[in-house]
Parts: sequence; structure tokens; C-alpha cells
Amino acid sequence: MTEGGRREMTFLLAGVERRVLQALADRVPRTIRSNHLTAIGILGAAGAGGAYALTRSAARNGPSTAITSIMSSTRSRPPSSDSVSACRRT
Repeated sequence: MTEGGRREMTFLLAGVERRVLQALADRVPRTIRSNHLTAIGILGAAGAGGAYALTRSAARNGPSTAITSIMSSTRSRPPSSDSVSACRRT
């Protein structure tokens, strides 16, 4: 930062970033402030963290109930122990 709080944009993509940021700023309604964008970012990060936690939980505890119920309705039932023992006798 320089005096007055202005950013020095001297890196390779500075020109592209300046144009993109200006285009985005022009499209954001005036009623939206930086605090609103911060809140959206926090909600997005919390959502991503929650999804990651659910993924880790599903890997540890097996598939979710919804997936299990879908799979069990499309899969044929395994043979009962009586039919398995009957096959072994023949």
C-alpha cells in the first residue's frame, strides 16, 4: 500500500485485474456495500466447509441414507440363507 491507502498494481496481470475489477464494480448495485460482500464470502466459506465435513463423515460412516435407499430399491435382494444352503446341497 502507498500513502493514502491506494494499491500499487505492478504485477504481470495488473492491467487485466484493474479492468475486471472495474467492470465488476460497475455492475454491482449501489445498495450493496463491502460488508454485504464479506457476509456472502463468509456464508460461502461456511457452506464449503460444511460440505467438506459431510463428505468426510459420509466416507467414515458409509453413504447417506438417501443414496442407500435409492440403491436398495434398484438392487435385487441377496439370496436368503435357506436358498444358499439349498444350492450347496445340490
